[in-house]
Amino acid sequence: MKFLSQLFCFILVLAMSGLLTACQTYEEGPVFSLKSKRARIVNKWKPYLIARNDLDETKEFSQFQLDFEDSGDFYWLSQKLDADSVEIRGSWELTSANRQIKLSYMVPKDSVTLKEQLLYMDILRLKENEMWLDYFTDGDYYSLRLSPR
Repeated sequence: MKFLSQLFCFILVLAMSGLLTACQTYEEGPVFSLKSKRARIVNKWKPYLIARNDLDETKEFSQFQLDFEDSGDFYWLSQKLDADSVEIRGSWELTSANRQIKLSYMVPKDSVTLKEQLLYMDILRLKENEMWLDYFTDGDYYSLRLSPR
């Protein structure tokens, strides 16, 4: 009888671990977190890797930060060496079953009017102290590996 109960417990643990990994939202993890996805995104982030088309360009940036506010606003500052800084402010939201972050912001259309720009960033990893984002824009594929500032 003791053997059967141990066997049952072993099978139950195996089934639960299989179920948890099958339900994993992000390819790179984590499998389980007590904080909501939104709560893990809300932070002030700095990069430890910036790659364009699989080439590491991290050292080409003198400044970079990406801040997600609980209010749904974001702030993105980037500056390459010997270049003007680019600042973007707008709103963010989770989309595609919480697998993407959608950024909405305004850019100049001409000297008088603005137009809305959308950027969808795929979430590959979302931990409290680490976030991996990939996105495609202007013909280039970018990978950001971020940690809290």
